[in-house]
Amino acid sequence: MNKAERSILLELNVARIDKPVSSAMLMRRYQDPAKHVEFEKAKEYKALADALLEEWHAWSAAYRPALGVPGCSPSSRQAQSSKQFQSTAEIAEDSIRRTEMESVEWCVDAVALSFRQAIGIEMRNREARARVWRSPSAASYEDALEEILPIMRRKGLLEAVS
Repeated sequence: MNKAERSILLELNVARIDKPVSSAMLMRRYQDPAKHVEFEKAKEYKALADALLEEWHAWSAAYRPALGVPGCSPSSRQAQSSKQFQSTAEIAEDSIRRTEMESVEWCVDAVALSFRQAIGIEMRNREARARVWRSPSAASYEDALEEILPIMRRKGLLEAVS
């Protein structure tokens, strides 16, 4: 036991003289708060993470890489839309949504491959509205949600619930 742990134990023992403090209690008290959520908010966090993953799946499915023949002539490749038909609020919402979806994508990439597979399979099945996709090697979607939840909290994606 190092000096800092002893001082914490002394503080806790002074406050609660009649009860000894275990090292497990200290570990629970000083662990990463992103991994431990109050029980009441756990369902809200899971629902919000689930909604973010659904939105992310739709957003990422819309991406089409440029393959083969270009979509425009060489003379108009540098032309850009002025976006004058959009309001400032719409442009800001699009920018915020893109940033949020990129953050969700970062969180999905941060989990293990089996959890990424479970998320992808669940989202494809929801899109098809049937249990079409399966993988015997993938983890369950609930396990993947439990794994990605602390990463999303650390990234600041679940702050709307707090």
